Amino acid sequence: MRRSTALFPLILLLMATISHRAEAQHVLPRGIALFQLGYLGYAEQSEAFDAKGLLTPLGSRFDKSFRGAELARGHGGADLKRLASELSRFETEHPGAAGLVDGLDLGTLRGEVRADVQATSLGFAFGITPRLTLFAGIPWIRAKVESKLALTGTNNAGAIKDRLGDLAYDELKSGLDRAAALDAKAVRASLEKDLGYASLDRWENEGVGDLRLGARTSVEGRLARKLRWSMPITATLTTPTGAVDDPDELTDFGFGKGYYGAGLAIEPQLALSRFFLLGELGYVKNLGARKRERLPLAGEELAAKERTYDLALDPGDDVRFGGGAGFRLGIVTTTLKGGVERHFTDRYSGQVSGNYSALSDGTDALAIYVEGSLSVMMLAPVPFWSTVTVRDTPRGVNVLASRSYELTLASFLKVR
Repeated sequence: MRRSTALFPLILLLMATISHRAEAQHVLPRGIALFQLGYLGYAEQSEAFDAKGLLTPLGSRFDKSFRGAELARGHGGADLKRLASELSRFETEHPGAAGLVDGLDLGTLRGEVRADVQATSLGFAFGITPRLTLFAGIPWIRAKVESKLALTGTNNAGAIKDRLGDLAYDELKSGLDRAAALDAKAVRASLEKDLGYASLDRWENEGVGDLRLGARTSVEGRLARKLRWSMPITATLTTPTGAVDDPDELTDFGFGKGYYGAGLAIEPQLALSRFFLLGELGYVKNLGARKRERLPLAGEELAAKERTYDLALDPGDDVRFGGGAGFRLGIVTTTLKGGVERHFTDRYSGQVSGNYSALSDGTDALAIYVEGSLSVMMLAPVPFWSTVTVRDTPRGVNVLASRSYELTLASFLKVR
């Protein structure tokens, strides 16, 4: 079991798409303002792609064996490690009792985690000049995570105590009695009482995400009478307005990244009559920040609350590239595209000793996405534009196996 610093690094890539919509997709004429409202919902999240790209349940990060060899390494906590040490000492003092530690089996902990994420995004854009548009977008996110723990298998601590009989001294008997009573409730109580983590049963929160500011321009031309090309260029600044994950929670996730990001993207397009091809290449330089985290010691899976420190975070950068095709017919536009999003590994450092590399586990994330959209524009009684988008992540590394649905409504207004 390990802390879910990245229970959702997962989510970082997904949240990045929320304000990547209408307010940033067009170069508006001078004096024209765009107002946009979007709703984004995810199907219930219960699976994710792990570090090897394999599809696994979200709760698998809580899966843990309580066999003797694992307990001897301290993976079951100090009390069970002490029991394994006592059994090992008993083996040394009684050669005929060999194999007690290897034979000890208290069962296997299994976890089940389900997450529900929804967001409403607000966007605004304004044409400063005929070729320069400024925009801003921010999401309001609502999320809840429900978790269950269960201890499966057969606990043989009582059988080992009966086998030893009167040969076992009192401390060993007491340790075996406590081990025989181990269940999922006791494991959860240990996490919450001994290590100071919040309740695992349910986490729920809502609030703003990261504010995204930007500017967009475009160059364009004509290769033939019906063959046109354009090259939109977008610069963005993401500001850390969203709350980050809490080091005292095991199953939460942040609504923001906790650091600034400066990005640049180009989106070449080639249009022939009603058909068009499009591409996208984007890069975000993420800037260093400070973040509170629990820093485990070497060999620890979970750090105690008193090992919470304000650490230096050097976040990995983000890369996005893809392409697709579309078709326009009157007021209707449909697009199908796919691509890759990548977040490189986050690095932590500080003045105290600890296992900093453990905090980086799972932060190197990659998502392969497929996205389809249908847009309709109406000019009367007021200029109005609506878009429905479906996005799927069929493959990835350290990301949710997600499917999202988004409805975006936008309207235009001449300001001057």
